[in-house]
Amino acid sequence: MLTKGKPLAGAGLKKSLVGVAVRKDGKRQVTYAGHPLYRFALDKKSGDTSGQNLTDFGGRWSVLNASGKTAGSSAGAASGGGGGNGY
Repeated sequence: MLTKGKPLAGAGLKKSLVGVAVRKDGKRQVTYAGHPLYRFALDKKSGDTSGQNLTDFGGRWSVLNASGKTAGSSAGAASGGGGGNGY
């Protein structure tokens, strides 16, 4: 999940946990509780967690809940994202 501006916290998320990491390519990636956020291509609507616990691309992919912790396999994801590479 990339941004050019300041990312905003969606409803139910903690503004203080939203941040940005500058990648090696200079792009700005949105983070939540320090975890980089990604969208999973097969998730089509809010609450979809099809990518939960996949071990593709060098790490285990997990959905984050609103407190920035790894969520269970059910709903409760941080708006549109999950972490990668072990998160």
